[in-house]
Amino acid sequence: MKTLCNRLRPLTAALAGFAVTLAFAAAPTTSSADTPAGDSAVAWAQAQMGSTAYDGLCLQFVGDAYSQAGINLNAQASDASSAASFWNTYGGTKYPPSDSPPRGALVFWGPTDSNPYGHVAISEGNGMAISSMERSYTGVHEMTIAYRNAQGYQEVGYIIPG
Repeated sequence: MKTLCNRLRPLTAALAGFAVTLAFAAAPTTSSADTPAGDSAVAWAQAQMGSTAYDGLCLQFVGDAYSQAGINLNAQASDASSAASFWNTYGGTKYPPSDSPPRGALVFWGPTDSNPYGHVAISEGNGMAISSMERSYTGVHEMTIAYRNAQGYQEVGYIIPG
């Protein structure tokens, strides 16, 4: 029983007025989610640096990154209308917030007063992520996950698509 409690920790959080209960799996024991699809998604995202084609379309950005790697993210959640709804309806394993999720992981932030849709970015590993437009940054860019978290944005966790 103690092992089960350590592996799944229920967390209740209020996000933009919606109460949700989240169950997290234990973080992966390896320091990298290095998978061919994750590496391919990161490489594709890096090739988009500076592009403004995905401004305001973070979920489409990460979806296209994984699509070219042969993974359909839309099939992994029952509602892919926003980053927040994707996170809330994702059918796979969810991991707790981390300033340094594995390479290829999708990192999710909850809704805010100014952005009711939430946000998602692709982890490059080592605390860095590739993001489409967010906060005052336009275009595809790199960001430090810890810095975004320190700015008051509620990271809700990450997933490793597969």
